[in-house]
Amino acid sequence: MSKNLIQFFSTQDDILSVVTWIEEQRRFKYILTGLFENRNLISFEHINEFPNLGVAKNESAIAGDCYLVANFDSSISIREVPQVSGDVRYAIDQLNNPETVALQVGGFWGDDILLHGRVGTASGNPISIEIYRLFRKSIQKHFARVGAFYVGRNAAEYALKGCRLAISAQSPQEFDLAINKLSESNRNNI
Repeated sequence: MSKNLIQFFSTQDDILSVVTWIEEQRRFKYILTGLFENRNLISFEHINEFPNLGVAKNESAIAGDCYLVANFDSSISIREVPQVSGDVRYAIDQLNNPETVALQVGGFWGDDILLHGRVGTASGNPISIEIYRLFRKSIQKHFARVGAFYVGRNAAEYALKGCRLAISAQSPQEFDLAINKLSESNRNNI
């Protein structure tokens, strides 16, 4: 996903500003990814319906909830995955859904660690690329770039007050995103 991937730090308000702009352009649905015991989709029409939006589910950003973003009228393919036990699990991911992008929003782990989010696609499908570009455009419009990440206004304010911008609560602080790398002109842009 490296070519079509943007990583960002955002609070709930920051990510809502990004996605509200996108949802004004197009109607989407968001489907929780994972390996499930049944074929029931967990789906939302708007990002503000996500449970615990802005709060990290796990101490590592990579282990947070991930959603497929699809055009509202798209069908979602569910893949059967046989288990060693003989049971079957049902995978919802981008493998059989090439017209989607994957979105993790990140969020706060405790009061002083903000874990990053990301949006990207492993697909070369034109619809997937178009959705990805909408997200990229909105993130670039609403956030400031700091190194390899984009940072929302509220996330930057928290960082300036001492909040860690991290990939994991367990990672050493020297690996955190240093907000002092945010130039004054970039600070004014968010």
